[in-house]
Amino acid sequence: MAGSVKHNTASDSYITTSAARSTSAELSDGAEFFHARRLAVLSQRGLRPTAKRFTSYAPPATVVMLNFNGQAVLRRSLEAVLNQDYPNFTLVVVDNASSDTSRQILCEFEASYTGRIKLVFLSENRGVAGGRNAAIPHCDSDFVAFIDNDGYPDPNWLSEAVWHLTQDRQVGAVAPLVFFASRETLLNGSGGCREPSGFAGDVNFSQPVEFANLNCEVLYPMGCGMVLTRTAVESSFPLDALLPKWFDDVEVGERVWRSGMKVAICKYSHVLHGFHGSDDQLSKGNWRKALLFHKARIRHSIKYPPQGGLPRLLLHEMGVCSKMLLSKPKEVAVAAAAWCWNLLHIASALKVESEFASNALTAQRRYVDGPVRSGPDNHSFQFERSRLGSSISFERSGEEQALHYGWYPIEVEKGISFRPAARYASVFMRIDADLPATLLVRLRPKHCPQQVKVKIRSLDNEQSVEDYSAVLENLEWQELSIPINAYNGELEILLCFPFSLDKSVDIADIEAVCVNG
Repeated sequence: MAGSVKHNTASDSYITTSAARSTSAELSDGAEFFHARRLAVLSQRGLRPTAKRFTSYAPPATVVMLNFNGQAVLRRSLEAVLNQDYPNFTLVVVDNASSDTSRQILCEFEASYTGRIKLVFLSENRGVAGGRNAAIPHCDSDFVAFIDNDGYPDPNWLSEAVWHLTQDRQVGAVAPLVFFASRETLLNGSGGCREPSGFAGDVNFSQPVEFANLNCEVLYPMGCGMVLTRTAVESSFPLDALLPKWFDDVEVGERVWRSGMKVAICKYSHVLHGFHGSDDQLSKGNWRKALLFHKARIRHSIKYPPQGGLPRLLLHEMGVCSKMLLSKPKEVAVAAAAWCWNLLHIASALKVESEFASNALTAQRRYVDGPVRSGPDNHSFQFERSRLGSSISFERSGEEQALHYGWYPIEVEKGISFRPAARYASVFMRIDADLPATLLVRLRPKHCPQQVKVKIRSLDNEQSVEDYSAVLENLEWQELSIPINAYNGELEILLCFPFSLDKSVDIADIEAVCVNG
């Protein structure tokens, strides 16, 4: 049998490493770099526990994993879950009629971990909500956790989440910090919120954990990593399984709040998300996925309407579609088709709405007026440490290997190529000279005065090499000149624009020029 199963002890691994570094996953230098960087930042922010939460009695818990054709990621996820330091849990895996070797892998693990794994093989793919519904009859524990087949939890994920729930009885569900597995310094999310129109978003999406606001309130926990009490499970399940995907975790949050409980962020519980089965529903002109998404969004909004109810929702949709009718007719056609489908199925949606209407205001207060703030999507950039150089210009191709976070897509204006920057934007560079140097940054603010802070840090030990600040007084392209003492090695250049919105500053190039001594 390919890839033998290894038993791991998790006695002190919550301090030294992460279960996400599974024995079956060969990691690149870049992955190891971002892993070490994440742990260092978490330590600096006081977000890494220093002791086990449960040393004697631990209430029973169940971890539910949903799988469909996950052979590429399944071993790593199973190993990470089974390496939890929580002493009293069972793993229930629901396979949604996979056609690859997933079931062979699952049977292998079941045989090696006797009594710790329950397998539920479905004869058809019931989707995300339907698959999770199928797991609930096998969960007779005090707490139920959910993980995706491309979710790789740290060893303390479950224990920290359960501990949080035992300490605050008003909390029915916790949202862990979920990081991109491809770039562990960036958050995939820390729970989520939704707009009255139904659009939902993960809080702190693509934000560097170093600067993320983790004290905010969230409407729902992300499905990959959420942990619920028994009471919350009984109040939330079964989920609406009419559609195969989207908004299942948002529905959990809505029902938890409307049942008189809270959803809270658990800062010490951490999961990596590999995005094996995730996709952008509106990318590459995929109208079928776009239609499915809008069906789910509208159905969710009918079941859990904003203040003002269905009339407000309809007025909002009509206003948006009228503005887009000439410029984006395909999008309007997709929305219209989604509404027609929902009108055909409105009876079942209104039934759910009536069941959870009593505490609607409690959940509606967690809605946000505009889009949930997120950072630019940089997690897929391929970091290549060996190719770092002393300059970055957005007029050249191939610069993404040096970008860390905070960079929006390239724009061109009057022959100048640039990237708008987020409030925090970071790049990596190498200086190969034991001579003083000058860092030149060509940039343009969108408003004045604009404060800018530059922090130059060593990649090896994260020690600050230089700190610099300035105030930009005009809206033209200009060059910052920052002296650097003699340094030989790799650096992180962190640009900070406090008190600004994202895209307030455009960056054209960054270059380190050695000064001849």
